[in-house]
Amino acid sequence: GGLGRPQRKGHLYSTQDPNCTGLFGSQPAPPNGMWNQLGAEHLWLFRDAETDDGLLVNQTELFVPTRTVNGQPIFANITLPVFSLKERCLQVIRSLVKPVDYRRLDIVRSLYEDLEDHPDIRKDLQRLSLERS
Repeated sequence: GGLGRPQRKGHLYSTQDPNCTGLFGSQPAPPNGMWNQLGAEHLWLFRDAETDDGLLVNQTELFVPTRTVNGQPIFANITLPVFSLKERCLQVIRSLVKPVDYRRLDIVRSLYEDLEDHPDIRKDLQRLSLERS
């Protein structure tokens, strides 16, 4: 990250092969040439390492690396999406309260289910495969 930006660490997942994963940290994306090793031409999803919340790459959910564009390397600009107020509140509660204690909170019943529905890369991969077929 740059000045004033917290450095995020995360995981990236291939939509074609759930076992094909990588890590990212202070780099905007895996170093040049690494896409070839990780599976260029695969579709990739980026997730926060701590929360598994979805991240955006080049302002979209999916990243399709290509070898180059007009001879220039492909970069992946990884950013946080703008979460709804409800989703952001759920994220904060999940970070402060243990899952076994969710139902002890004095909140409406539907929020218990929302809290228990943690971000899950497998659900996202399944949803995306259904959307693309």
